Amino acid sequence: MAALADAVASFPGRRGRANLRAALPLLTDRAESPAESMIRVELAAAGLPKLQVNVDVRDDRGQFLARPDLSFVNYPVLIEYEGDYHRTDRAQWMKDIARTRKLETMGFSVVRSVANDLADPSELIGRLQMNLRLHGWR
Repeated sequence: MAALADAVASFPGRRGRANLRAALPLLTDRAESPAESMIRVELAAAGLPKLQVNVDVRDDRGQFLARPDLSFVNYPVLIEYEGDYHRTDRAQWMKDIARTRKLETMGFSVVRSVANDLADPSELIGRLQMNLRLHGWR
């Protein structure tokens, strides 16, 4: 990340530099899929609170609960991107349902995202805004 920032800084006046500088804070090495990254950038552009990428969620005793794709830093709202594999593989689907139930029991709101949200993220953004407001955001 530092090397990228240095590279951008070393070419003052270069065409596209402003876009590169704007993109630098959006980069992460924790994303595990292109779709996850695209959704994260859309949510940041929509002005939603700061997101974490693939960070472990633990209960009050420190027990591992899940590692959601995206989570808000100061709010118990999690985002799981569900690729088609989550629908077509029965074992994965059952695992996803069990994990979501466990997280909801612990007070988290779990918002599931799918491919259609990449084409038009407005509905996803609206659901997230509603969930965040329920947890004290603005």
